[in-house]
Formats: sequence, C-alpha cells, structure tokens
Amino acid sequence: AVAGDGVSLPSTLVFDYPTARHLASLLSDAPDHRGVATPSVAGTPSRSDRPSLQSVSACLPSGVTWAGSFRAMTVNAQDAIGLIPPSRWNPAVARPVDEPTSISARIEHGGFLLHADQFDASAFGISASEAGTMDPQQRLLLEHSFSALHSAEHSRASLTGSVTGVFVGIWSSEFASEWLVSGPLSRSVYAATAATCSVAAGRISFALGLQGPCAAYDSACSSGLVACHSGAHSLGTSGCGVAVVCAVNMLFSRTASARAALAGMTSQTGRSYSFDRRADGYARGEACCAAILETGKAKTMLGGTLLGSCVRQDGRSASLTAPNGLAQQSLLEAALADAAVVADSLACSEAHGTGTSLGDPIEVGSLAATLLAGHGSITAVGSIKANAGHA
Repeated sequence: AVAGDGVSLPSTLVFDYPTARHLASLLSDAPDHRGVATPSVAGTPSRSDRPSLQSVSACLPSGVTWAGSFRAMTVNAQDAIGLIPPSRWNPAVARPVDEPTSISARIEHGGFLLHADQFDASAFGISASEAGTMDPQQRLLLEHSFSALHSAEHSRASLTGSVTGVFVGIWSSEFASEWLVSGPLSRSVYAATAATCSVAAGRISFALGLQGPCAAYDSACSSGLVACHSGAHSLGTSGCGVAVVCAVNMLFSRTASARAALAGMTSQTGRSYSFDRRADGYARGEACCAAILETGKAKTMLGGTLLGSCVRQDGRSASLTAPNGLAQQSLLEAALADAAVVADSLACSEAHGTGTSLGDPIEVGSLAATLLAGHGSITAVGSIKANAGHA
C-alpha cells in the first residue's frame, strides 16, 4: 500500500489506475488488480538468426534524407518545421468563417517534404495519367522501397517472382478525402486504386514482381513499428527471406489538421517540444522510410540487428486516447524478453515523445519504471519529433 502521510503521488496516477477500484486497490492493503494486471510474457523461442538491417532509404521534412543530412539534423538540433506550402491544401476547401484564431494558429506549421510532386512514373511502368491521379504517398513508397532494395544489392531480375514480403505502415489517405471526392481526378478511371491503403502496399509487390506476404497496417502513430514487427516475424516463414518494411505520411487535408487542433492534440506554437515544460501538443509532419530486413546475411555498414519486438494495446485506460502507463511497462518488458536482453545493456531509447503534457510524463514514467528498476544506470531518451514533427 502507498497510502499515508507525506506520500507523494505522481500526477499521472489516475491514468495508470483509471478507475476508482484500481485506485482503491493501490491505496489499500488489499490489492485488487482486476483490469490492470501485467500480462505474463510468453516464452520466446530462441532465434539465433535475427533479422539484420541491410539498407535504408528515407526522406524527411525540409529536404532531409537518410543518406544526406539526417544525422546532421539530429546531432545539431536542427529544426525542419516550416509554414504549410500553398500547394498542400485544396483551394476548394476554404477556412471556415467562424474558425477560432487558436485553431488556425495550430495548423499553420508542420514538417513538410520537398519535391514530393516529382516522380519517375516510367521507371515503374506507370502512365502519366495514372501517376497524376495516384496519392503521392504511393509514389514515395515505390521510390524508397526500390531504392532500399537496390542499396541492399537486389536487382529487378532477382526480385521478380521472389518470396519477398512487403509491410507498409500507413494510417489513411488525406489525398483521397480532399482531391478525389470531386473535380477531374475523381472522374479518372484510376481513382479506384489511387489512394487505398491496401493498394499502397500491393502496388510495390506488383511493380517489382514480389510474391511474398503483402499487407498495410494502420495502428495510428505506431503503424510503421507494427509493420516492422510483422515483417521481422515473417522472415523464415513461408519461405520469406527478405522483408521490405515501409512507412509513409503526408498531409493534404486542412480539415484533418483542424480536427486535430480542435481536439487539443497539436501545438499552438507549431513545434513538438518533446519532454519539455513548454510542451502543448505536437506539430504534424511528413516522412517516408523504407528498410530492408534479411536473415542469414552478413551485417552491412549500418550494423543494425533487430533483436526483438512486441505489439500490445493500452486496453482500458482513462479515455480512448489516453495512454496507460502500466500497459506501456508491460510492453517494454515483453520487448526486452523477446530480444533476450536486459535493461542495463540499453544505451538510448527513441521515444514516442509527442510533446504533450499528458503523454510525455506517462511515457517517461513507464521507461523509468522498466529500465531503471533495480539498477542505477541511465538510459538516454530522445524523440525526432522535436526536429521534424509527428509523422
């Protein structure tokens, strides 16, 4: 029990114990963990052949690329956030006359890709007419998945007919909701396949002749990580020896940005102040990343090996969108168990770190409870959202 005089309780307590019963259990001498018990971690089979990271191709806001200025941006604390390009919003969707100034201020800034309209359609056997109708997210996925495969020394000839898997994290298509509902693009014969999430993944397999598993994953902010988890666990099964893991996000809807602002999710300053007392929400951002995972191959100069991963859900929390600290702790413990490593061995943690006054403290509390429990080592924590926004 923790009840008593002089006991300091964290401000996030009600989010870790979201009901009166849970709080009473914590504060009494008769624990009742119904609904908040930490699930047991099932034994993980020993896997001596862990997936290695063979190559990466990525583009981030303001012209930042994986091979170019990515490291410089993170090391030098560069700001890739800027004003919204005029071409992003459909001019037919005007600002509502009665929109509060506070909402307008929250959607003026973001992390935007440069030259996202440029695409070599002929390289993928796509006509100019179809390319002009396609969601730019699909075009980026094609370019970066092939670039990553090429960097991993896979040729088109070797890829055709191979059991290579495609796993794409993508949560929606704002392009469809703004540009394909009316106007010339909506009447195109290509509109039906221009912006669906399943086609975003399937188009990669089609263009490159890949016959392995292919799926799109939508778990909101964690879509890319869930795709990576699925891709890593597919290796070695059903003959799949290569996994193309991708994630993409682009902003085309003023309405979607206004809704996030109205819900208080985005920052009035236009910045994601991750783990900062100035945190008041996040800045929306764009990015596209593709990585190649393989087993049985020598490490590349990237030197990365995916030791383990885990996917969990908050379950019952204080609200639908509120995080659950105990569930996060359970997730971290399960991921460590899957990787067969101890917390002492971790050098840093790339956190979600959205820059919200609720999410950041809960996430840090979960990391501290899991990684610092029983030892005194310190793990560095950061989030790229402070540089490039929340993609």
